[in-house]
Amino acid sequence: MIRGLSNLHNRITDAKFSNVLFVFSHYCKESSRQIRRNPEPRLLQFKEVIEDYGLFPKPIFTSVIENKGKDNYLQMINGNYELPNMEYFPANLLNKFDTITKGGQDIIANAIINAAFRERENPKTFNMTETRFGLVSASHSKVAKYMSILSSATLSVGSTEVSRLLADSFETMPTQLKTQFPNALSYLQKYFNVRNFRSKNDLPQTTVAILELLEGINMKDEAVVYLLENGLKLTASTFPQKVVAGYSFNVLRDSVLPISPYKLDNNNLKMSPIGFRLPEAITCTKESNNFNLLQIVNTRDKYVRNRIESFGINMETVGSTELFTGLQRKIKEGFFVRDSSCSNNVCSFVASRYYKLFQFDLNTSAQLHPDFIKRVNNLTAFDESAYESINSWNAFFNDYGTHVVKSALGGGRIDIHVSHPTSISVDSLKNMLFKTVEFTEDPKLLITGDKIDPARVLPSGATYSLIFHGGSPTYHSSNLAAQSLEDAIKIMKNWKKSLSFHPAIYPIHYVPIHQQVAQSSSLGSQKSQIIQDATLRLFNSSLIYVAPTPDPKVLEEMARIKRENEEKLKQLAAEAKAKQEQAERERLAAIEEQKHRERDRQRREEQRRREEEELQKQLEKERQRMLKEQQEVLKRQEEEERKRQVQLTLQLLINRIQQEIRQQELQRQLDAARNRQRSSCLKQGTKILLADFTEKPVQELIIGDVLLDKDLKPTRVLGISYEFLLNQKFYGFDNQSFFFTDTHLFVGPKANVMKETLTPDQDLFQLYTTSKANLFAQNPLLKYLNVKDFDENTKFNDTLRTSLFHFDPLLHDKPVERDINVFLEPKIYPADTPIYFIQVDSPTGTYFAEGYVCRHEIPPLELWPNTIATLFSIFGTRGFKKLAQLPYSLETIYLIDGVSDNVRMRVKSVLDEEFLSGESAKHHEMNYYCKKQSLANFNLDEMIGKIFNNPTMAALAMELYGGTGSIMSKYMDNPNMPLSECQLQTLQDRIANVIGSQLEISNM
Repeated sequence: MIRGLSNLHNRITDAKFSNVLFVFSHYCKESSRQIRRNPEPRLLQFKEVIEDYGLFPKPIFTSVIENKGKDNYLQMINGNYELPNMEYFPANLLNKFDTITKGGQDIIANAIINAAFRERENPKTFNMTETRFGLVSASHSKVAKYMSILSSATLSVGSTEVSRLLADSFETMPTQLKTQFPNALSYLQKYFNVRNFRSKNDLPQTTVAILELLEGINMKDEAVVYLLENGLKLTASTFPQKVVAGYSFNVLRDSVLPISPYKLDNNNLKMSPIGFRLPEAITCTKESNNFNLLQIVNTRDKYVRNRIESFGINMETVGSTELFTGLQRKIKEGFFVRDSSCSNNVCSFVASRYYKLFQFDLNTSAQLHPDFIKRVNNLTAFDESAYESINSWNAFFNDYGTHVVKSALGGGRIDIHVSHPTSISVDSLKNMLFKTVEFTEDPKLLITGDKIDPARVLPSGATYSLIFHGGSPTYHSSNLAAQSLEDAIKIMKNWKKSLSFHPAIYPIHYVPIHQQVAQSSSLGSQKSQIIQDATLRLFNSSLIYVAPTPDPKVLEEMARIKRENEEKLKQLAAEAKAKQEQAERERLAAIEEQKHRERDRQRREEQRRREEEELQKQLEKERQRMLKEQQEVLKRQEEEERKRQVQLTLQLLINRIQQEIRQQELQRQLDAARNRQRSSCLKQGTKILLADFTEKPVQELIIGDVLLDKDLKPTRVLGISYEFLLNQKFYGFDNQSFFFTDTHLFVGPKANVMKETLTPDQDLFQLYTTSKANLFAQNPLLKYLNVKDFDENTKFNDTLRTSLFHFDPLLHDKPVERDINVFLEPKIYPADTPIYFIQVDSPTGTYFAEGYVCRHEIPPLELWPNTIATLFSIFGTRGFKKLAQLPYSLETIYLIDGVSDNVRMRVKSVLDEEFLSGESAKHHEMNYYCKKQSLANFNLDEMIGKIFNNPTMAALAMELYGGTGSIMSKYMDNPNMPLSECQLQTLQDRIANVIGSQLEISNM
């Protein structure tokens, strides 16, 4: 029962609050008096089972009732039965309903319950009259069947592929983990089994899907992480962005810096409650909380001072607020500054609504990064007269800031950008503007109190727009009120869900960097003190260079050194000039030598050129002679090639003409094959109703699947196959969805027939099809059934209409009548478009397609017992099997049609010869033991499943049945011309041999 309800939990429960009440009846029949007086321990056991094997949101609500209050002599007090545990029934149920609907903020459901039981507080009008229903006998066939199913049902979780993989990994897990976490294996097996993750193919593949799965698992358990990674190869993704907590922060610039003084690399990661892997230095706590931010201050100076104090800085240590350029330059979202946010009679500001999902905190055990330690160790006490000291401290604060982000909020934020005239007070807007977002989270704002209209929540003249931060951009909207209420709620729901995968991170708590240094054993209080002193200098604009007072002796020494340096520079300049002149002389000599070598090279080049010209003349003369010879040879070859090409062109022309003749003949035959009538079929994607009230596309059905027939009884699929659409069209019952061909059978009610007047051989059902003529042409035995065309309107209570049975399990408990119109789909599909047909074992041959009751195309075979038995015997012959092995294609269809035509003509010739010549009578006169082929010799379900699980075999079988079978039945199953056992056996044998021979010939 729990598993069955879990399959529907998305339909019957809210996402985060259960609206299901588990009620345990026959309370007074409990054998233990102690349990009757205090059922809570027993109910707690039930809750644990439901939590282990169900997918219902917590809390799980349970209650006890007694169906037979009078029989157990329960006292009636104020319209309620007093139970042994001092609860009152049904008041205890109604109180639980109140708790569930109010806790889940389901105001409409709560109002319905209160309206339905409005008299429950009035004992005079509250009616508790009992109504009794007799139980079905335990010996009833259906009761026995389902009791046996229930008795054999187990909640085994260890037999699935996923459970076995986890168990194998548990065997190889370190002993220490096994000892420390002995329940890890059973926990994971239950977790995956109850969520229908049975095989490796069921496991999630995408990053988002893996994250959704891991988010619900207790990842603090090291053994759980080991089993997931080693047994199922499920590894959580690294957090996709900067964690912010642990990073440096510069309060002067009001910004998080891209560097951290701590080890926050991806080499040492751990699992977190949000499904991502995080640095070990970060602690993650899941904490869902929404809050609004809009603070109003009068002046920008007051705003800056408030922000500075929010960092924990004493304003007495600050020289000038002008140093805090980040705070001066921009007003942060969530603040309104009266002297800065308004100009030209218009005020503009941003209010923020935060959605907190989790919080990152820097661990107290976090280790400082070696680079930071090295940097701090290189720092010396601030010396304003040392230029290097000034540069060193400025570089340190630029790189590592003044503070460290101790904590950060993870989730999302919606900024409400508001513009309004100064005539409207900001204070009057403060309590109203957040309703532009909150109405999507709490719909009761629209139906209670002031009946908020989200499109007019602000006064006239005030405008706003929304900007979303975090989550999927798909669900960002500038104005939720412009959407329908349903769409707005859906957008917010999807956006908040996407925050788990794409959160935004905001710093919320800061600590001075010198405090973090003081906590380090490798740095200590001395380094912390010099950083604190330098920070105070920074806040007071004191990190500037102050030149020292010059010493006269030092100045004199510097002058002497300057004179010496000038003398040295003159000497070096003279030496450099001499070297430069010597280098110039050497350069000119090298140029002259280069000219001499160039003249010699040109002389040798001219001599070589004259020799090459003479050689080229001789080579050209020889080349001309050889070219003349080659041209003569080429001319002879071209003449021979021309003759060969003429002959080849003539042969190709002959071949093309012959090919075109063959193609035209093949096309004619294919067109004939397309124009043949085919089986009644369904379009790919048509939804078929299964026995568990779910649906499956027709192309995904397999033999053995259990469907429902028209009486909602289980029926097994005997055969499922497909063929090509060819020249057929698709039809539907509206002008949008088209899913069946013109010979498909549907079931509807008979007109003006009272059930009480039916005879045993009649029923209340009428078969319909789009084209009765086409249906009987391809399936002649169906003409013995009561079939009508859709356009043969049926008279129902003096009204002409066509009505079919339709079933929607969400709306009705049985099929209902639905009037229909038939529409032809104008679209033309390729000839080789696959269409599907089904055979079931239901006595009625019915099943549901797209909610409508359909009948399969298996005809009443018992009307042609001798003909069908003969054809079944042929289906096992070598020739038939060999043809059935051909791949299903348009060419195969053409071949089958040709074979069927040959077989039909040959069988007709043999039958005419047999009966016109009197051979049949001669066999009748022979006196020997005879035994004809009978339908009893064949397992019909097995034959149907075998034939209709192969499209080529199904096409060949239907062609033989529709064409040859129609001829055979006139002789072998004609009630006006009965044959003896021996005549039938002889006729069956001869026909089988004739058909078998024709099939063998077609395979040659």
